[in-house]
Amino acid sequence: LDYLLIDTHPGLENDTLLVMGVCDHLLIVSRIDQQDIFGTGVMVEIAETLEKPTHLVVNMIPSGMKPSDASKLALNIGNSFKVEVMGWFPFSEDVQGSLSKSVFILTSPKHPIASRFQDLAKKVEAFS
Repeated sequence: LDYLLIDTHPGLENDTLLVMGVCDHLLIVSRIDQQDIFGTGVMVEIAETLEKPTHLVVNMIPSGMKPSDASKLALNIGNSFKVEVMGWFPFSEDVQGSLSKSVFILTSPKHPIASRFQDLAKKVEAFS
């Protein structure tokens, strides 16, 4: 087993803290709404206390935003928390529509978001 990704629910409960305590790297996925940004800040503070390398992925950026503006927004969020931004994803009706039916990048490997997922996976592989 080279990687184990655990998708915990938002918020801080015993299971989330346990996972944070035993992980090698913490990858926080955050939307740009106020509640997620606040929660991201809390998670980053706890990760610092636990001395865990922390990385950020910004998700569900409005699809109409220019890629250059989306990149700047993601970097600004990462900079405000002093964490590395691993990437960002626009909101996608296609991804939302595929949930619980299939693994999106397997059924739609040529979709632009599939390549973004693959880029993120390569960055995660570089953690070790």
